[in-house]
Amino acid sequence: MRPDKLTQQFIEGVTRFIRDNGLKGHDRIEGQDALGKKFKVSYTVVRKGLKKLIEQKVIYRVKGKGTFVAPREHTAIRNYIVIIPNVHTPGIIPDRWFELIQIVKGYLLARGYLTMVFASTGDLAAVRKMCYEDQVRGVLFFGIDRTRPLVRDAEVFLKKRSVPIVYLEERVGEANRNTVSFDHEAAGVLAAEHLIASGRKRIAIVADKDTGAFGLRIRGFLRAAKAHGIVAETILFVSPQILKKDDCVTRDGIAFLNEGVTYHNLFLMKTYGIRIPEDIAVIVIDGSHLCDNTTPPLSAVIMPLERTAETIIGRIIAAIEGAPPFPLEYIPPLLTKRKSS
Repeated sequence: MRPDKLTQQFIEGVTRFIRDNGLKGHDRIEGQDALGKKFKVSYTVVRKGLKKLIEQKVIYRVKGKGTFVAPREHTAIRNYIVIIPNVHTPGIIPDRWFELIQIVKGYLLARGYLTMVFASTGDLAAVRKMCYEDQVRGVLFFGIDRTRPLVRDAEVFLKKRSVPIVYLEERVGEANRNTVSFDHEAAGVLAAEHLIASGRKRIAIVADKDTGAFGLRIRGFLRAAKAHGIVAETILFVSPQILKKDDCVTRDGIAFLNEGVTYHNLFLMKTYGIRIPEDIAVIVIDGSHLCDNTTPPLSAVIMPLERTAETIIGRIIAAIEGAPPFPLEYIPPLLTKRKSS
């Protein structure tokens, strides 16, 4: 493989060093530059010469006989912030993470930082390589699942190297420092209070699970309803047919736990002849711009992405500059009213 310009300049520098120091011998050099580009080239080199190159910091790492990597100051860009979103399906980043990543990348670029994104289901060895090359200034975890060995090992590695880390939406119950989280319980409260303010008295929250962050949303919803003297219910489901017709006709307000449980239910409600919002008001917790494209458009409790981006960027830059760890910080939810409620 023909070496690129930076690699060629490094090779020429090594050649001059060998010549100026009168080194002799024959070894075949196989190497790669700090950006990972591999090359092969023959030089007049002896082991003594390689050792001297290392001492002079012309070479900073050796992998076996005659293998070297170009020094950082020649090739590496050393101003990266790595983003690792928690992904369940390989190759697919959730819409919300994807949208937030684009905002964060723009904000960081304006502050002089480049970004690299590695999904949690991907090969996180690349993150290690960038750290070995001293290119990584900080890491942002968008959600983190420590039950995955690759993710857990990557986090341990980063901490051992004292790489600044900021977590977004840490798994509930762990509540580590350096964590920024969506206020899930407040989101449930906001959804219930909106339904009640619109005159609804027979309300329920529809969910596919009641643990972790989802449990907090349900708890906030039920607590807010109780504070207004209303007995709200939780509808949990496991089958593809989620809401039954009786679930709809006996209620006048429903909050869906997230977008994932919303759209199929919305279709079912229409097949039942349920009118929205005339018969029943609907609101989505943790909704996105997709809620504006349904018929009718859905009211939603949203995570404010702009504020979230500003918060995590401020925190990671402060950590890079040596700020002490910060306690768990909540991002309050926002209500977007649309025609469904």
